[in-house]
Amino acid sequence: MIEDDPCFLLEHLGDELGERGASARDLLAIKFKAEADHVIVVTRKQPLSERYPRLAEILDDIGRTCRDEGIGVERLRRISFFEDEVNLETEDTSGGIDVFTWPIMPMALDS
Repeated sequence: MIEDDPCFLLEHLGDELGERGASARDLLAIKFKAEADHVIVVTRKQPLSERYPRLAEILDDIGRTCRDEGIGVERLRRISFFEDEVNLETEDTSGGIDVFTWPIMPMALDS
């Protein structure tokens, strides 16, 4: 089912946040509440660097990793946005937490 595909969910979420004017640099965390089918978005008081990668790129990387690792939507727990990395927390098959980390590579400055 397409709704169970993390790539579909994260693309939709990215589009929705973009329509509301939020970028990756504005986010502190995205929390997934599986039992209630809710997504909670936590924003920062002060945005991260203007060179922070675009939200669509970050969510695309996370979605592809989920697909490659066989992680379904029901296992997503939290995406945390830090200055130097983004972390994805997922529930593993035994009920523990796995953490995937992507280092942040600042975008090039436009001349």
